[in-house]
Amino acid sequence: QREGFRGLACGISLTACRDATFRGTYFATFEVIARAWNQVEGRDPQAKRPWHVSIVSGGLAGVLAWLPVYPLDVIKTHWQTGHRFNATTLPGLLRNGLATQGTRWLTRGLGMTLLRAFPLNAIVFTVYESLRTSRRN
Repeated sequence: QREGFRGLACGISLTACRDATFRGTYFATFEVIARAWNQVEGRDPQAKRPWHVSIVSGGLAGVLAWLPVYPLDVIKTHWQTGHRFNATTLPGLLRNGLATQGTRWLTRGLGMTLLRAFPLNAIVFTVYESLRTSRRN
């Protein structure tokens, strides 16, 4: 209502930056862990993965992918919701947020996000791997 059509795209560049970093880390981490685990267990690193490999690799990938992007997600959320600490620019939001809330502001809620990330991504990758390999057969 306040910002019109332009308000719909508020924070889209921050979201794209967060998602690109998250997804790049997410899929790469999953593949590295899953291939290494297959290799340790004596299977071809690119062979069909047992469900336990997908569960653990997917869960860890979800957790590890959140770590570098979580502060950016906090900034994005504050920008999109209008909780900008009286700032009109992103650097101003970061500066004022840190001055008002301290450095913990950028990681508040990270524990719950990581707690949710493991089971969610363990399931996502287990289902993905199951569907991916069933299409080959």
